[in-house]
Amino acid sequence: MKEKTGLMGWVWPVPKPQKTVPQEPKAPCRHKARCSLVIGMLCCCISVGALAQGASLTKERVSVGTNLSDVSLTTILNFPLSSARLSDFKGKAVILDFWATWCGSCVSAMPKLQALQGQFAKDLQVLLVTNEEQAKIASFLLKVKQVRDFTLPVVLDRDHRLWELFNIRLVPQYAWIDRHGIFRGVTTSEQLTPGNIQDFVSGNYHFLPEQAGAGSSAAGGGEPSSGLLYSSTLSGYQAGSGSNSFIGTGKVKAVNCTPEMLFRITYGQGKHLLPYPIWKTRVIRKDSLSRAPKGKNTAPTYGYELNFPGEATDKLLAMMRADLERYFPLTARLEQQAISCLALRCNGKPILNSTGGPPQAEENYFGVRLVNHPVQALIETLQSYSNLGILDETGISSPIDIELKAELGDLAQLQKALAAYHLELTPVTRQVEVLVIKDRTTQPN
Repeated sequence: MKEKTGLMGWVWPVPKPQKTVPQEPKAPCRHKARCSLVIGMLCCCISVGALAQGASLTKERVSVGTNLSDVSLTTILNFPLSSARLSDFKGKAVILDFWATWCGSCVSAMPKLQALQGQFAKDLQVLLVTNEEQAKIASFLLKVKQVRDFTLPVVLDRDHRLWELFNIRLVPQYAWIDRHGIFRGVTTSEQLTPGNIQDFVSGNYHFLPEQAGAGSSAAGGGEPSSGLLYSSTLSGYQAGSGSNSFIGTGKVKAVNCTPEMLFRITYGQGKHLLPYPIWKTRVIRKDSLSRAPKGKNTAPTYGYELNFPGEATDKLLAMMRADLERYFPLTARLEQQAISCLALRCNGKPILNSTGGPPQAEENYFGVRLVNHPVQALIETLQSYSNLGILDETGISSPIDIELKAELGDLAQLQKALAAYHLELTPVTRQVEVLVIKDRTTQPN
């Protein structure tokens, strides 16, 4: 039931490292992870207490093919050992999952990771890597275990060494290390499939991106020259990076986005111009959206950058849309359509009246707690775990208090938890404005 966008779930500003790294200006971020693409240059921070031996990790980053056997994990929770080295897992492939408790996409992927760990127990070890405080992670694990069995170890890396080592700038991302301790690449969640893991533990790395060479350029990488009047660039897959974007006055930048996501960016909504909601997006194609060059390690994602100093964002997005329609054999339009949704309704007198006080909100895949919040806050939380649109038809206008202990991506569990408050999700059909991406029948101007 969890929305799948093919993008990363959340970002967090990294504390300044010892070296200076040019960064995009950061746009404000929402408190909760509502979609897999966050407007703003993605800089992720996750403090993790893992220490790497040898190289100075604030100055060097690992390259594909490096032996990482000597990397130390100094604090591990939910595991028989409180510390370990990657060499302790030799004979098994290791996947490092960079995550955070506040990242909806990260937490909702944990049942899948637990299942994969069980399926490949003899050949694979999944390690969850976070920077958050030990007390917070211990509390999180306790809540998760109230809902389901959970055995994945959690590595605490409070000094960001692993983030710098693997150049992680958003979450979730996954570092793949083979059974000999050799680093093979970083991917998004799309590559976490049983078939890929079976290939990986067998020594077949075909699904992993090739490492970008030292002279390669990222999509729109670097700052435009001071004399630049206008530039527009579409590029291919950038190895080692997740999907992210930045929108600001005079500039639009996207890295490793599918054509569908690029079009959704051009119809950005809200204060932060978040991509058009996936549940209101329809793709009508006879074949794949990809025009990526042929090759076993190429990915059907693209980088895009538009520089037009001083131009307003609405005009930039219209120019980006025109560029996309020139390159891809596609067109995108907003249309009114009848689509299937879920309506949140009252089933009897709701038990939701707020006791007042400061608004409070806690949310992840395994539950949500809201105090003195509008119903819309509950709708937005549930929407982030649903492929169907969720509409508010409760008629409740006053603030509410509610706590749901359930896997929010499991409709049956969710319905049971809502019933305690005399609420239910009812399938309905509603007319809504839909972004339709389809084959282009005529050539653009």
